[in-house]
Amino acid sequence: MLAYTLMTDPANHELHAQEFVQLTEWFAARKRQLGMSEVPEGDLYDMHHPYNRHCENLFKEATQLWLAQREYHLSPGQLMAAFFGLPNPNRRVSMDA
Repeated sequence: MLAYTLMTDPANHELHAQEFVQLTEWFAARKRQLGMSEVPEGDLYDMHHPYNRHCENLFKEATQLWLAQREYHLSPGQLMAAFFGLPNPNRRVSMDA
């Protein structure tokens, strides 16, 4: 059974934040290597768009790398947010008024 580290160790906020930063940096480097550092023109919903052609393969590569080297199971939300340069979906937010 696959269990994302985010779910099996939810209180370890520092670890999850650190892994997200490193994942975001890893995706940025891999996209530069593939010539994808700039979002090209076109419809991002087009299955032939460069981001869509590489997205699934990069998700698989990152998942395997993180598991093999870090024993950390990335969640789909972490992968998606890091790939597209979005804020950490699991960041701690203060609810104080």
